[in-house]
Amino acid sequence: MKIVRIGMGPFDVNCYVIIDQDAREAMVIDPAVNSLEIMSVLKGVRLKYIVNTHGHFDHIGGNTFLKNGTGAELVVHEKDSHMLTDPAENMSTLFIDPVVSVPADIVIHEENTSLEIGEYSFRIIHVPGHTEGSIALYNPEKKVLFSGDLIFNGSVGRTDFPGGSMKKLQKSVKKVLDLPHDTTVYPGHEEPFKLSELETYAAHIFESLDV
Repeated sequence: MKIVRIGMGPFDVNCYVIIDQDAREAMVIDPAVNSLEIMSVLKGVRLKYIVNTHGHFDHIGGNTFLKNGTGAELVVHEKDSHMLTDPAENMSTLFIDPVVSVPADIVIHEENTSLEIGEYSFRIIHVPGHTEGSIALYNPEKKVLFSGDLIFNGSVGRTDFPGGSMKKLQKSVKKVLDLPHDTTVYPGHEEPFKLSELETYAAHIFESLDV
């Protein structure tokens, strides 16, 4: 499995390109802006999925460009699907010019749905708290978790935006902490880290959430 991390946009969102090099299939997580760099990484590889971990504007800005350029299927959770096409809901009107994405091709309804690229399967985990429809993607074979804006190294995602909930976020963090401790976490912002590092901060995080 090849994982390419690309920092994007004014909010430095981590876009991830995940490639099964033998099958020459790929998945892109959170294309923040229109990006020729993503297209360059995908050269000679078929993009199967574009996945949004949640519907905020800074994670979806490159959806339309990438879908039009590759024909890949766009994936989002049902509770954030409306945000893709509504600039007020995805909050872009508060920060930048309105962002409007093409609608999703695949809307996730069930917990633990899986997406496959080549030989690799990624389990979708519903992790509300930052938004109602936030998801994380976990591959048990390589022990990697793409967490969106749920968790960072020593902190958690904001809960003061519409759809945010401290109580739900706490439950989602606890759910993630049930994964193997040596899992590598690839967050929506900042540097990757081991899940064991989050455990060091867990008590402080829960205390600071005050729930």
